[in-house]
Amino acid sequence: MTRARTGILVALLVLVAAVFAFVPAALERHYNTVHPRVHPTPSARAIALHRRLTIVDLHADSLLWARDLDQRSERGHVDVPRLIDGNVAIEAFTVVTKTPRGLNNQRNDDRSDMITALAIVERWPPRTWNSLRERALYQARKLQDTAARSEGRLTILRTRADVAGYLDRRRTQPAITAGLLGLEGAHALEGDLGAVDTLFAAGFRMIAPTHFFDNEWAGSAHGVTKGGLTGRGLALLRRLEERRILLDLAHASPRTIADAVALAQRPVVVSHTGVKGTCDNLRNLSGRKRGRARDPLRGGRGRGRPRGPGLRLGRHRVRPLRRRGPGRAHGRAARGRVLRRGRGQGHGRQRRAPALGRAALSSSRSGEG
Repeated sequence: MTRARTGILVALLVLVAAVFAFVPAALERHYNTVHPRVHPTPSARAIALHRRLTIVDLHADSLLWARDLDQRSERGHVDVPRLIDGNVAIEAFTVVTKTPRGLNNQRNDDRSDMITALAIVERWPPRTWNSLRERALYQARKLQDTAARSEGRLTILRTRADVAGYLDRRRTQPAITAGLLGLEGAHALEGDLGAVDTLFAAGFRMIAPTHFFDNEWAGSAHGVTKGGLTGRGLALLRRLEERRILLDLAHASPRTIADAVALAQRPVVVSHTGVKGTCDNLRNLSGRKRGRARDPLRGGRGRGRPRGPGLRLGRHRVRPLRRRGPGRAHGRAARGRVLRRGRGQGHGRQRRAPALGRAALSSSRSGEG
């Protein structure tokens, strides 16, 4: 009997060890898919153009997965060596703290969570198992640890001075990249507006009020009610502006976007999205007129209407690529679209901010972030 119990115990230990050893990688391969394909060889002209660009991508949830981002991997999309190979100047590492079961684009509630099981399988600290805020802080520390081990290849950007210094250094040292911390969903604040200061101290410089479900701050494009900013959401908006943290409207409901654009006193961003003209779904943005009202991307009646023909990285101005004639890049897929409002520019003609390839970044003209 004792021998049988010992055998069962050994079998359980082997099973647990196998789960911890193999399941994290299998989960990333399943959810963070890379489709194998043969890509055409780019022309010398295309390569030369690519090398001249300042490429900024505003969305990668790579910190969610169990691998060392300082090492090249065949899993997922992002690690420091591949960012450098791809000439990516800045990558926004956007932190995910909760996703509901049965995740979909149409309708999700907040009653379930798949990240808890992932945190346990990936051996995150026990304090992260029941705390969304601790999950955000843990992932921030993962990025900081990666930067510390990278021997200068990865810089974490926290201030305008960081951005300016990094871009100056990159002119003579092109084999480097930089990271910006973002948060997908203010539910990680756990209802505490003061937690904004904690996340700021941890390095977060971009925060989205919602992710895949409605919360106490705002409605999600994928939520149940899909409402706008709540009273607490307005307080959050003001707190982010005080801290010079970018408001990210990715995954926000149309009402949340309209409220934020009308009320914001500083630039807001949509870090990753598409446009309804190419894929008409709840997630993507539109530039069409709707009766007498206009979509927020085309400028509404509020003081915070979007404006701005370019992007600013610290004191560096980045202009978007444009194509002439039909199909010009100005209205195409908008990953990293930036909505800007100039100081004292509450009225008058407004323009839609163009996209910069797959991504763009807006930095404040004064203060941190």
